[in-house]
Amino acid sequence: MLKRRGAESAELKLRTETLRASRLCVLIQPQGHISVSNWRVAKGAKGSERGELLVYLWERARTSILLLLQVKRFIQVEVAVAQEVRFLLFDVESVADGDLINTTKYAGEGLSSAEAILKFRQELLMTSSRDFIPYTYHLPVAVVIAKIRADYSLLDIVSLDQPHHRPHVITKHFWTGWEAYERPTWVTFNGRTFDLPLMEHAAFRFGVALPQWFNLDARTYDQHRNRYNLHSHLDLHELLTNFGSTWFRGGLNLAAALLGKPGKMSVQGDMVQSLYDQGKISEINEYCRCDVLDTYFVFLRMSTLMGKITLADEQDRVRSAKELIESQAAQHPAYQQYLEQWGDWSNPWGEEIAATKS
Repeated sequence: MLKRRGAESAELKLRTETLRASRLCVLIQPQGHISVSNWRVAKGAKGSERGELLVYLWERARTSILLLLQVKRFIQVEVAVAQEVRFLLFDVESVADGDLINTTKYAGEGLSSAEAILKFRQELLMTSSRDFIPYTYHLPVAVVIAKIRADYSLLDIVSLDQPHHRPHVITKHFWTGWEAYERPTWVTFNGRTFDLPLMEHAAFRFGVALPQWFNLDARTYDQHRNRYNLHSHLDLHELLTNFGSTWFRGGLNLAAALLGKPGKMSVQGDMVQSLYDQGKISEINEYCRCDVLDTYFVFLRMSTLMGKITLADEQDRVRSAKELIESQAAQHPAYQQYLEQWGDWSNPWGEEIAATKS
């Protein structure tokens, strides 16, 4: 009698655990989870067949529970990282879409895409003394993003859709990433007039919905696209010029040089189209990484200027960033060149900054 009760108790426990697991498995294995009907089949079986079915169901339940726990741990890690990232600092490299230019401006003239681009640049040079084609005719081919913690330390630098660099995938990842990291602050250098409009334009072109970014029903100062919403987008160039009140001659190259950093090296912005035409997308991507590094160090100094961190904190973040770059230099040739041309900021305060450390 005791053996029978013990067996019934074990069977009841097995049934309870199996049914509990079956409900959990719906989240992971919707096409093959353990259901009540599975249990009834096993219960109706006789002898050894019944035992084998029960063992089979139990093993499936146990495996699914372990898988669920793994997924749970993965989600917890991802959520922790998302909560840790406070800023997404980025730079975009793009090229002119020759087919689009040809279709919209020179239809019927029999020009190739390359010829259409050249003709457009020549026209721009004659009318405005600049041959840079407007962003509305561009496609993003490299987007590099630095993930920055709330304490302004550098977490990681990533390139979207590397090594494929497909414009539509880059665009999708750019905006869904912003959502996944709980809409952190974008940080750019002169990104309000080029980088962000280009990525909005790409979303329009590729049909990527941006309801959270286009929060036009919010109060004006809470809208993400509001020029003065610095929680949404921090354009360092805008801060340096007091929102266009002055000129900042020299741009990012000058700002980086003031901090002892390399600035523009072997690749210049006006070389991107030519490099792309030669199939040198990896060189473009590496160049983009260096622009992101320069922008990060300018961001640190502006954060010091605004009182967000102390000068001593800034120098700590610079040292930590250098260590991160050194650890990844073997994978990124541009990092090696960046480190070769690295310069430390000429500190006029000496040991005084140690006393200001927060």
